[in-house]
Amino acid sequence: MSADERVHFHQRGISAAYEVAEKIQPQGGPIAWELNSDEKDLQIFKGVDSNLPFGSSGSTAFSAWIEVEGTMAEVFQLFKSQTTQEASDYCRRFGNLLTDAVNLYSIQPAVDADQRDMINLSWRCFKSQFGKVVLHRDACVLDVHHAFTFHGKLVWVRLLKSVELACCPDLQTILGLVRMHHEITGHIVFESEKPGYIHMGYIAQTDVRGVVGDWAKWMVNASIKKRCRSLLDVDRFLRENRLSQSPFLAPSQLTPMRRAGRCFLCAKQFGNYRLQRPRNCLKCGRVFCRRCHQHWHVRMNGVEATAPVCNLCATKPVPVNQLPRRSSIQVLDMPSLLKIHASRMDDDQVSVSQTHDMLAFDDGYSTTPMFGTRSVAAVARSDGDSSFYESTVYDPITIFDNE
Repeated sequence: MSADERVHFHQRGISAAYEVAEKIQPQGGPIAWELNSDEKDLQIFKGVDSNLPFGSSGSTAFSAWIEVEGTMAEVFQLFKSQTTQEASDYCRRFGNLLTDAVNLYSIQPAVDADQRDMINLSWRCFKSQFGKVVLHRDACVLDVHHAFTFHGKLVWVRLLKSVELACCPDLQTILGLVRMHHEITGHIVFESEKPGYIHMGYIAQTDVRGVVGDWAKWMVNASIKKRCRSLLDVDRFLRENRLSQSPFLAPSQLTPMRRAGRCFLCAKQFGNYRLQRPRNCLKCGRVFCRRCHQHWHVRMNGVEATAPVCNLCATKPVPVNQLPRRSSIQVLDMPSLLKIHASRMDDDQVSVSQTHDMLAFDDGYSTTPMFGTRSVAAVARSDGDSSFYESTVYDPITIFDNE
């Protein structure tokens, strides 16, 4: 590739990044967006690009928005793929739609460790989400990562835009791949006004081409909306990375399973262990029912593993240096408990219906679930290397069956 061609594609890549920022604007951009689906924590919009002929292929676009807890640096880390470990994590998380990919040219190599700026030319093969009913698609694209200031805010854009290259001809007659066209597809990220949170948007303006585009547009729209919903996965991936950065407890530090008569979060009593499948949280050591914990894909000492972690620790793990000592005792009445629960709901966006089932952490103290209007004495203990809580309720209903 000549030097002039490299300059040309570099300029197209930078322009495409600004195109994403312009088009995905909810208001004032070239696309008039209308709400298509309002789902939990996610909004999906549909619009028509005014710069393209009305009704033309690719003029219809979809976008989605979500606000998640995290930082720009965490997003950069999430999309890195330079080392073998990073590439493995990236393919496991984002490569589910790809069957093959080849990097053709590196226009602007990534010079920063976080890969916030780079431009490549690549060929990608996308598998059909509808099995053998729809043929696989392929595309020759500009793959761009670019950080810049837009309307006074630092934004980061990751996008794909179709280009034509002589070295990458149409492969339908040879491999049966339909060449699709990415008018513009990508993510945009910027910090939220809410401290510790970021806004993430996704735009998909594509023409899948082929026969399916003529007789089954509903199938195409369903596929694109499914990709929009993949924004929800980003929140989970950020939490997995966050969990991997802090130590997990050893088996000797976990609360014995048979000592736990109830779930530490929702207070559901354990009956049949085989059916209810309670698990220890490997962050705080407590025992939780199957609804109050999840299995997360994490790295333990650099090795991929699946770890059970409770919903509270997955939201905001309690730092080890903030765990209270044996002498830390506080008696909390009902108004104080409600205030703590309300504060946690505001921070972690927990629904009101979960208030009386929530276990709250505040100022390093652990409180047990509430029963009626009885007061609770929260006794926090730290025994040497066992960094987790143990609570005592002065009530006939106890959380743990004492041995």
